Amino acid sequence: MDGGPVDGGPADDVSAGVIPRRDDISVEDFVREYLVPNLPVVLGPRFTDDWPARRLWVADGRPDFVRLASLYGGAQVPVTHCGAVDTPDQQCGEMEFGKFVDQWRRDPRSGLYCKDWHFALDREAPQVYSPPSPMSNDWINVFHDHGGLEGRDDYRFCYMGGGSTWTPFHEDVFRSYSWSTNICGEKYWILVPPGQTDLFTDPVRGWVHNIADPDEVCFPHARRVRRIEFVQGPGETVFVPSGWWHQVRNIGDTISINHNWANEHNLCHLYRRLAADMARVRHALRDVADMDDFVEHAQRVLRADSGSDYLGFTRFVLHMANIYLRQLADPGSISPELRDLDPYFRAEVSLRRALRLIDDVLELLAADPAARELDPIPADVARMRARIASQIGDA
Repeated sequence: MDGGPVDGGPADDVSAGVIPRRDDISVEDFVREYLVPNLPVVLGPRFTDDWPARRLWVADGRPDFVRLASLYGGAQVPVTHCGAVDTPDQQCGEMEFGKFVDQWRRDPRSGLYCKDWHFALDREAPQVYSPPSPMSNDWINVFHDHGGLEGRDDYRFCYMGGGSTWTPFHEDVFRSYSWSTNICGEKYWILVPPGQTDLFTDPVRGWVHNIADPDEVCFPHARRVRRIEFVQGPGETVFVPSGWWHQVRNIGDTISINHNWANEHNLCHLYRRLAADMARVRHALRDVADMDDFVEHAQRVLRADSGSDYLGFTRFVLHMANIYLRQLADPGSISPELRDLDPYFRAEVSLRRALRLIDDVLELLAADPAARELDPIPADVARMRARIASQIGDA
């Protein structure tokens, strides 16, 4: 369903099954046209022309295997063995990067996929890219980089593999946004708009493994799913909005950089996903609801199932609110946490907008029974809402 633009704006393109494409766009227009309405877009290579990775890792349009091995050969990287597209098994392990590159070069159809490599955290892998400016407002990685949690972690990944490698159908963690830039090679994408999960899930919350060729016995309605199909070229960046399921297959040897990220514009989506998961957990545990530590037990199950819990989510929101309040109170300096954001996101109007949207989610938390029964969430939320109201006046 790939093609050029149709009459109208991005929403019309998406409704027609066409991915919007922009060779150039201001940060302000990106926010208005894609972040706020939660719509996908492909940004042209101009946004990543200055990335060293696009020069250092590529020779004649293909991965420079010799240089890659010389640069990062000793790194330990996660490697997935992709089965055939009709097989759900994808075996995962670790491998020395140099050995992975050697096997990939000798047999590009082997199915070996260097996937979810935390490249930015790897001590052997110096920074060779920065997020495209429209995607620089990345709260998840700011949170991890600047003391939000103990230990080193992030949601920045490098992917490398041949033409038989792929990522099965999925929704991104926490209902976050994601972006994916091809350093070289091409990817075939299937994007599925929200609101269709009944068509591709079963009663026990399993979902289709391969939406391109679903098991029609288990998922008889999956072929009715509305979708956008397109090819992402070298240097292009795909923006995946919150709650958009997707499946991605590499066309030939391909390298990409991917981030999961969030900010004020999808904070409500993150909260609603957490609240829905909490409701499912409490329903599943309803027979033991009278146990002494039920509240804490439900949170542990939620954390294992969803990757976060109410305390973690609240800590994340309050951490970002504190950063924005400090920046708003001292406009003459740039907070170190916000230094890598495009100036548009540090402008006073953007700071105030972010705090209003944070307050909207804090209001939801304040009314949520699952949050109200957890100390110290109610008191912390009330204090932060008071600070926001005092600082911006109309929160």
